[in-house]
Amino acid sequence: MSEVFLSYLDEDRDWTRTLAEELERHGLVTFLRERDPEPGDVLLQQTEAAIGRAGTAVLVLGAAALSDPQPYEEYAVLLREAATRGLRVIPVLCGDPGRVVPPFAADRLWADFRGLSAAERTAKAGDLAAIVRGEWRLAPEHLDQVRPAPPPAAPPPASFVVVYAGADAGYGGRLVSWLSEAHLPVWSIARLTWGSEYTREIRDRIRHSIALVVLMSPAAEESPDVTREILDGQRHDRIVFPVLIQGAPNFLLASTWYVDARDGALPGPAQLRTLQRVYRDHAAGRVAQLPPPRQPAVTAARTPTGLELARLRASLADGELEHADLLTTNLVLAAAGRLGYGWLPETAGADLPAQLLRDIDTAWAESTAGRQGFGRQRQLYRLQHEFGGDFAVLATAYGWRPRPDGRPTYGEQPATPKYGRFVRPDSPPPGFFPTLRNPQAEHYPGWHARWRKTVLAVHRQLRSWPIEG
Repeated sequence: MSEVFLSYLDEDRDWTRTLAEELERHGLVTFLRERDPEPGDVLLQQTEAAIGRAGTAVLVLGAAALSDPQPYEEYAVLLREAATRGLRVIPVLCGDPGRVVPPFAADRLWADFRGLSAAERTAKAGDLAAIVRGEWRLAPEHLDQVRPAPPPAAPPPASFVVVYAGADAGYGGRLVSWLSEAHLPVWSIARLTWGSEYTREIRDRIRHSIALVVLMSPAAEESPDVTREILDGQRHDRIVFPVLIQGAPNFLLASTWYVDARDGALPGPAQLRTLQRVYRDHAAGRVAQLPPPRQPAVTAARTPTGLELARLRASLADGELEHADLLTTNLVLAAAGRLGYGWLPETAGADLPAQLLRDIDTAWAESTAGRQGFGRQRQLYRLQHEFGGDFAVLATAYGWRPRPDGRPTYGEQPATPKYGRFVRPDSPPPGFFPTLRNPQAEHYPGWHARWRKTVLAVHRQLRSWPIEG
């Protein structure tokens, strides 16, 4: 049987020795650094060897554990072993029942020996030995530790979030300075530092942003980070202010108004006034808008379908259904040559490659066990009328609008809300995705009619699919 390595402070030496003896009475082999090395042994080497032999490490945490750095250092070694070879690490609390758990051990279920009598401690040591041997035992603190998550942290201050690829950091830094000099609140990834929880912080900044200022370039087009950040912004209905510094407009922002800065110049006074107006509207609680989209001066970047399908599958594999939904819409628009417009007329469905729709459906079906995808939608409701007179029935069947019988459905609202309130990450009903929504268009009047036409264009092409299952 593999050894049990006991990590402890000198203040808890006697208590730990008693625990080791009780574990040994249950047939376990234990290692104590002050007992087991032979005279002349190098203690550090013997300790490292014992950790290497151990199958379980018991981390004894007494009164001094909050103030002494030693358990933090040894815990780091044990945690590395847990990650690389599966060492089991069990925190054990001893001493005063009023002591709090050190934060570095609070994310693991601990064995609570605090305030126990000698008999109770002996019985609990038996439970611990059984768990080390692989037997399951329920202890009261197991239930106590299944506690609510801590309250969410206060949201970061609202600001313009500048999004760019690493290769564009030079222009990005100039743009951040330009916004700051105009007395507009601004944040970018350059504000991150060592120790930042960067994924959470970036997402929080985007979710609570005034708007995203996105630098568009070939490097940004290829960057999975920039792609994810744009999708996060669209997911939360953030206004996007794109700045084209090289190449063509981004695949995900093809139908959005943008600033052409390919000459290297910063945005001008007119664009600054637009951002100042967006800032004032946000501060006053009003819905801000950018200028209406115009036909772009350069053709939108057409990312190869294979790469976008790979991004779709990656988002689905990560459980990012909203990201996958938005990528699906852009794939469909690009296939019909309508990426720059952001929607499909009802007759445009004939231009959609049947194989692409099949590939999209397969990706959704495989990652959601058949709950989502075009095929699942077809099982729920097949478009009947040539000119879409039954769109309301279709939308009800897919959970996009309230049922006429009053039963609650996903995203129930008196009117169809913007995308950020329309979708939620938890348990969408079968057939909810893909929605074919385009948040880029939803900052302008008439977006609902364009969404309806896009859905009808695609689902007319799906009418010929056989219904399976």
